[in-house]
Amino acid sequence: MFGIQYVMSSYLPCMTDQVMLLPEDMRRWLPEDDLVYFVGDTIGRLDLTSILRKCGRTERRGRSAYHPEMMTKLIIYGLVTGVYSSRQIEDATRRRIDFRVISGNRHPDHDTICTFRKAHAAELAGLFGQILALCHRAGLIGGIVCIDGTKILANASLRANRTEPQIEAEQARRHEAYLQRGLAEIAKADAVDAEEDAGFGKGVSGKKAPTAVRDRRSRDEFLTQALAELRKGLPQPPPPPGPVSAAAPPAAGRAKSKRKTKSKAAAKEPRVNVTDPDSRIMLDGATKRLTQAYNAQAAVDSKSQIIVACAAVQDANDKRQLVPMVAAAAGNLGAKPRQVAADAGYFSEEQVTSPSLEGIEVLVPPDRECMACEIRDSPDRPGDEPVRCGDFVMYVEPETPSDGMRAKLRTSAGRKAYAARGSTVEPAFGQIKQAAGFRRFLTRGCASVEYEWRLVCLASNIRKLFRAKCADRDKQNRNLRAPARPITAAGAFQLAMEGA
Repeated sequence: MFGIQYVMSSYLPCMTDQVMLLPEDMRRWLPEDDLVYFVGDTIGRLDLTSILRKCGRTERRGRSAYHPEMMTKLIIYGLVTGVYSSRQIEDATRRRIDFRVISGNRHPDHDTICTFRKAHAAELAGLFGQILALCHRAGLIGGIVCIDGTKILANASLRANRTEPQIEAEQARRHEAYLQRGLAEIAKADAVDAEEDAGFGKGVSGKKAPTAVRDRRSRDEFLTQALAELRKGLPQPPPPPGPVSAAAPPAAGRAKSKRKTKSKAAAKEPRVNVTDPDSRIMLDGATKRLTQAYNAQAAVDSKSQIIVACAAVQDANDKRQLVPMVAAAAGNLGAKPRQVAADAGYFSEEQVTSPSLEGIEVLVPPDRECMACEIRDSPDRPGDEPVRCGDFVMYVEPETPSDGMRAKLRTSAGRKAYAARGSTVEPAFGQIKQAAGFRRFLTRGCASVEYEWRLVCLASNIRKLFRAKCADRDKQNRNLRAPARPITAAGAFQLAMEGA
């Protein structure tokens, strides 16, 4: 009888309870070309003096603190990889190998991470200039800047907006609830006092309470009077409408117009968000919906989509942001850009004619259609002679900044230069909001949101720098007809420093 013969195979042992006999090298846990090594080497060679000086020396008592350099690497690497929450970072240091490597196999809790980020928010945001200088030395800055803005949701709900009467009424309700709770506690205390007097006898010990609040009746009268005095300064709600007489019914059209007028007046009444008062109600251009957000500005270089300047403002439109963004870009780069392009939302004659933009070619259309008059803009039109069109005579008017901008954008060079704006700044916003998943600020207040936005843009520049250096190395390998070699973190950083 023939039996089935089983071939025994040799397998590698898999024992999860095996203790490591020798220390592990964390550099072998991931490939040499992993992003975590590049971020660690880059941050490790930056000037962190401001953070180290602010930390100072820790006390000898208690547990030793985590090194500020490690905490900086951990927070920035979380931004680069799209992990923003301190709780998510803490969980990643235990579950993800790359976070174990960047943290040196340490596991700071979320409260420590959040406290460090709050205490050094300005210093962490100040690293944006050093990363930008590194991109400049690597040859990723071309001098042509495109400016645009996007709406980033605030850490607040749209339903948390209140008018002044609503805030006062809410405060009154809270005061009244507080007083009612006080009355209930007083009644409970009176019941306990009566029970103790019945069991132990009535007696007086210590100082007597004031006459106004000595017994229950006087206390009730005192609190009722205080509540009446509190209600005197509050706005009284309008009386409910009475029954409508059947003899003279109101006109339907008139009642409808009154409701419209009332709704328009209520809409124009100023509101403030009780969660984040610095945030504003803005219209999202993509969804066409009202959102509680900030207007995140970014100036992006057209060569490698490096963000050279960023800001978070409260204005819903971009009319006043052209000059500040150009000034910020010039300050970060150390020189004015050769050309600046922005959409029609940035056009303002005061902005485009500002003396600070002298020497810069500005391309901002006056309107989205940018329509031009065919007769006035005809190339055959004489210089200063009136133009006759049928029975009408059109005289030449002095050229305005809008006319000059339209004429510049109608040229082939102007159209080509302005067309590059859509492929420069829009992808940068898409990579931040869609790919990296940053759609809502975690902090509140203008200053904190400004620091957070700078850190997000800093992380975007690090990703662009890493990919650019990897692409350069792959190109060199192809030119040499050699097998592709993975670029190490040290090699990528060295190429960035040398500007290769």
